[in-house]
Amino acid sequence: MASFNKVIIVGNVGRDPEKRSTTSGKAVINFSVAVNSNTKLPSGDWKEETTWFRVVAFDKLADRVAERAKKGASVLVEGRIQTSEYTNKEGAKVNSWEVVASDIRLLDRKPREDGAPFSAGATDAPAAAAGVVDDEIPF
Repeated sequence: MASFNKVIIVGNVGRDPEKRSTTSGKAVINFSVAVNSNTKLPSGDWKEETTWFRVVAFDKLADRVAERAKKGASVLVEGRIQTSEYTNKEGAKVNSWEVVASDIRLLDRKPREDGAPFSAGATDAPAAAAGVVDDEIPF
């Protein structure tokens, strides 16, 4: 049986991305994304809920995110869910989930100075040559 682990989230960057390097020199960036949803209550009122996602990106994608993404920016993140378990300060085992990004797109309208797309799979060619159209949303 085949397996599939893919997630797409659209939301706002919750804090400025933190960039660092691994011991082998690979760029790594961590940031959070807030995704809002509305639920209609039995009373007829609406309740807004926010779900927070931790996101990690590597290599060229991490470099591009560090250059452009700031707190409050609207982003589309595509990747996979990764789980881990650790022991906290109190000695309890805690499960943790994060999105390992394979593609991140800024949804804000401000274009890059060089015209290049923001995603990891993009070439260094201008956006038009790479087939990226600002008005297209991939869902």
